[in-house]
Amino acid sequence: MASMPPRRDLLREQLHALAELQKQPPPGRADPGYAARQTLLRAALTGKSSFAAAAAADCLRDSDTELLALLEPAFGRFLAEPLHSDKGCTAKTAIARALERLDSTDDKVFRRGLFHTQPEPVFGGRQDTAVELRSVCALGLARLAPPDVLNLLAELLADPERGARVAAVRALGVTGQEGAGALLRFKALVGDEDSLVLTEGLSALLQLERTGALAFVQRFLDPQDEAHADAAALALGQSRLPEAVPLLLEHAEAPPRSQRRTALLALSMLREPAATEYLLGLVREAETRLAQLALEALGLHRYDAALRRRVIEVVAARRSPALQEALAKSFPEAPSAP
Repeated sequence: MASMPPRRDLLREQLHALAELQKQPPPGRADPGYAARQTLLRAALTGKSSFAAAAAADCLRDSDTELLALLEPAFGRFLAEPLHSDKGCTAKTAIARALERLDSTDDKVFRRGLFHTQPEPVFGGRQDTAVELRSVCALGLARLAPPDVLNLLAELLADPERGARVAAVRALGVTGQEGAGALLRFKALVGDEDSLVLTEGLSALLQLERTGALAFVQRFLDPQDEAHADAAALALGQSRLPEAVPLLLEHAEAPPRSQRRTALLALSMLREPAATEYLLGLVREAETRLAQLALEALGLHRYDAALRRRVIEVVAARRSPALQEALAKSFPEAPSAP
């Protein structure tokens, strides 16, 4: 009796084909492979496999009207009984990412995904796998800025998951709406259990209001509250505002030792000449531990050849083995002292 041929794994073949598509630029309509590509993507976006649909959504690199029209219905299918249809929230997140990447002007998916939660069993409890989906949808809504966008993002500020709250404050910062600043100020004042949310919220406020937010952010440079001070210092550093230099210089001279490392890193992040000269001055003249912290901060720009040369010269002049060791860590390509 003849043996049966091995059963084909159609899903594996489909995923392999989609993976190959991701490596290639989209063909033009006149190219020989265009029709086959469309057929493959269409089948994945209308099929039952969340993995195939996610891979197909990741393949979309242009605003193909036909394929874009399939994304919202696919999102709706995977939103139904999501623990069975889209375990890990893989497809829904990929679809939302594709719509955001392609600058979709339709906010339906973003609205539906913004408050979707998907707790799934993991070892030791349950984990919400929809955090990234809510984050992508927050940014999509911020870009589109519908009339109720501030109301929507205000709700996300109270999300139980840190990642979603971070996305909410970042999204508020890019809405360009005046009321967003009030929400960011309120969130900063009521606080958050995670310092990253405060850092990103203050950074978003500076992005939104620029120098108009400096005085408010400066209030958080409190030497008595390390978490607040570090969050504010990092937000000022991320702002790249020249006007932040004197605030951080004052803070760098005032805080307890536990806050000094963050203050110096923030100064380095600014990439302002006055901040760089201050850090080089610490490497040149400060006691060893403080000079080491300044070297670490300058190491954020280890690929700046001109800065590297100046740092090497300053460290060589001090003839300190401890600083030579710190130099090797912060600037790995730097030559050792003779």
